[in-house]
Amino acid sequence: MTPEALRQELASGTLRPAYLVVGTEPLLRDDAVAAVREATLGDAPADFNFDRLDGAKTTPAALMDVLRSLPVMAPRRLVVLRDPEPRRGAAKALPEAIAEAVGLLEADGETVLVVVAEKVDGRARWVKAFGAKARVDCDPPKRSRELVNFVKAESKRQQVSLASGAAELLAERVGPHLLMLRNEISKASLLAGLGKKVTRDHVATSTSDIAEEPTWESVVQPMIEIDDRINRAWSPVAHLNAVADNPRLREAYNAALPLLSEYATEMGQNDRLYKSYRRIAETKGLNPSQQKVLANAMRDFRLAGVDL
Repeated sequence: MTPEALRQELASGTLRPAYLVVGTEPLLRDDAVAAVREATLGDAPADFNFDRLDGAKTTPAALMDVLRSLPVMAPRRLVVLRDPEPRRGAAKALPEAIAEAVGLLEADGETVLVVVAEKVDGRARWVKAFGAKARVDCDPPKRSRELVNFVKAESKRQQVSLASGAAELLAERVGPHLLMLRNEISKASLLAGLGKKVTRDHVATSTSDIAEEPTWESVVQPMIEIDDRINRAWSPVAHLNAVADNPRLREAYNAALPLLSEYATEMGQNDRLYKSYRRIAETKGLNPSQQKVLANAMRDFRLAGVDL
């Protein structure tokens, strides 16, 4: 199922004991995990009821111990395991333990398991253990209709009303850049005004044609603004974690670190974004400051290995 289908299923009251969240789009993976977390924990304290495990560091025994733990002052607890498959000769014991664990978890039980991976082998026993109904596919939209459906679903999530044709124009202008699409929907909504429908004219005014011809204004500037918003939100958290550490802050800090890492990896290895920056860097009329920003960005792309 898609992340949107997952949200609808959870809203109907169906919560499965285990989910496999798989796909190459980090934004969709994070959205799926967040939806399951909300349905599992709600307003219950997460200090003792939410475990995050790294597949590279988790043993089968550690996984089973966490899954057997009881919730504290809450009806359920959540376990999220990322990247469980072995790499280059590593032991395959953890995937086997996952297959066993999924079989033991019960519907309406006290523990919900979410396994997150970018790619999986559909023939593997542990993957088959989840079944098709508990698998959430998070690959980016490949067809224009899928992209339009994402725009409509995201607009609904943001409580933004779209007039006829607005979703299609957003998809056409921005293309399969889901994080940018999310941002552009917000921009168009602000232009339309609170409670007003976003029309094609609003989209045409607020959104540059990112999908066709990349420019500083359509690509680089929005990325700078996104990074600035992240930095302004994260810097106080990082500072407080260094000087005023406490269990709740530590939990929030440790929960955000993998998300920031995934975002940095996705941006640094995004081939379409790299090619857009390269085309912009080759245009004339850039001022020295813009040239410096682009030179630094191209260096970072190369260090991230995007052009290997």
